[in-house]
Parts: sequence; C-alpha cells; structure tokens
Amino acid sequence: MLFLLPLVHVTEKDRLRQPVKAELRAQEVTRELENTTRVFELHMEELCGSKKRYLSEIRNQPRGHNSDTWRQRLPF
Repeated sequence: MLFLLPLVHVTEKDRLRQPVKAELRAQEVTRELENTTRVFELHMEELCGSKKRYLSEIRNQPRGHNSDTWRQRLPF
C-alpha cells in the first residue's frame, strides 16, 4: 500500500530564511558549548586547587599524627 504525503508549499521567502535560521541556531549552539566548556574549566581549576591544598596539608602533618583528622575536614 502506498501512502502519499501532502505536498507542503514552500515559498521563496521561506527558502531564503532557512539558511539564516540554521546559521543563527548554529551560533546559539556554539555559544552554549563555549559556556559549558568554560564552566567545566572553572570547576577543574577549583578541584585542582582543592587537591593541592589537601595534599599540602597532609605533607605538613607531623609523623605519627592521626591521619583521620584531615579526612574529617574534607567537604565531601
């Protein structure tokens, strides 16, 4: 059985708008990706800074110190 779809009349005006709409959408998606990337970079910088602080704190503890003390101050 053959189903025919109704023909959709596309005006010249619509045909000219399509590339413009596509370009605007591409720019929007690009901006969103750039923003997401920047947020990810900021989170990574924050995590690396936290890691360095915690490692520095561990290294500076005197030998024989209770190693659970620094774990109690971790934010997670």
